[in-house]
Amino acid sequence: MMTLKLEAKSAKKTSSSMSAEFSDKLNPLDDRTWSQFFPDHPDSAEMIGLMGDCGMDEFEFSSIIVKNDDGPLLLLPLFTTHYDLTTTLSGSALQLAGAAKAILPRLLRPKVLGVGFVEGEWGEVGFDRNASLESLERAWLVAIEALNRAAKRLQAQLIAFKDFTFESGKNLPINKLTAFSCVNSMPYCQMELRFASLEDYLKTLDPDLRRYLKRAEKKRQDLRITYENQVGPWIDQVYELYLEQVKQSESSFGVHRREYFERICDTVPGARYVLYYLADKLIAFELLVERKNSLIQKYIGMDREAGRDYKIFFVSWLENIRYCLDKGITHTHIGASQEKLKSELGCSLVPSAVLTRHVDPVMNRLLKFALPELEYVSKVPVTKPVLGSMWI
Repeated sequence: MMTLKLEAKSAKKTSSSMSAEFSDKLNPLDDRTWSQFFPDHPDSAEMIGLMGDCGMDEFEFSSIIVKNDDGPLLLLPLFTTHYDLTTTLSGSALQLAGAAKAILPRLLRPKVLGVGFVEGEWGEVGFDRNASLESLERAWLVAIEALNRAAKRLQAQLIAFKDFTFESGKNLPINKLTAFSCVNSMPYCQMELRFASLEDYLKTLDPDLRRYLKRAEKKRQDLRITYENQVGPWIDQVYELYLEQVKQSESSFGVHRREYFERICDTVPGARYVLYYLADKLIAFELLVERKNSLIQKYIGMDREAGRDYKIFFVSWLENIRYCLDKGITHTHIGASQEKLKSELGCSLVPSAVLTRHVDPVMNRLLKFALPELEYVSKVPVTKPVLGSMWI
């Protein structure tokens, strides 16, 4: 771990000094401190630790910890990668960007230093919930300077706070991030499960959708479904199904390595696989994590033809609701994608936003003009979250 002493200015001479440490670990905290810094994040310390240990192709993970004499105050989880800005474009803008990309590839595929998580849930900066606002404000001064130094050392062109929601972004010091532009990102989907039965849930849906789900439910009788704490002999097929799903996904950000799927059940409490067989052939899987009376739906993968023919997405959707109702689980996280369909299926949407700036001031001004074309447009209208509410 590399330590950089950065003194925060304060009018009080008795104030303790603060320093920023760069760690090559995504989660350098002990489990107790992590839980105190990230009490409401869906992913546990073990999940984030596994993510950092296994890594992802074309990604590097690290963190910045700001400490005073009493211990950690802030934790900024970091990632670096090259991001293709054209992935969110369409029409004439995409054609123009494609031509520019051939001439100036670094312009449209910049190296990004990101603050937040790649794992699949929203971004967040952890902080000591018992610290005073004055201490946190001083800590942020140190953190921002450390972040700028990291960007320079890593030769990143963009700095981005990725996918922060109203709640997870309440401690962001917006008044100190005025050079950053804020754009909408993908909304996250959640559902409260206050139903007496699966039939009660179905009654809340549009009649046409309800009939379709009932037809999908009939496909379940042709399948064999098992819950497994070890994926064992099926790891090759599971990983192939995952990679196939990534290719089809419009929202995938990075690709997990096989090791992640091999180790998750041994490492992360509450993790298990649901396997879907047609006769003896594995045609689909879903990776779930049960945590704090919530079911987190992490990843699903399916054979393209069999998945379509047997309506696996909808069969698994109903299977997860049935599981939650049987276990008394009252909440489920369903990730960010297909928000229109998931909204029709009963989900509420949690808006998220990205704060970004180019390290070069001139390029940053140009970026502000281009960002409206790069902004994610939700299929269901959502309001951009207000960030930094803790300081208002």
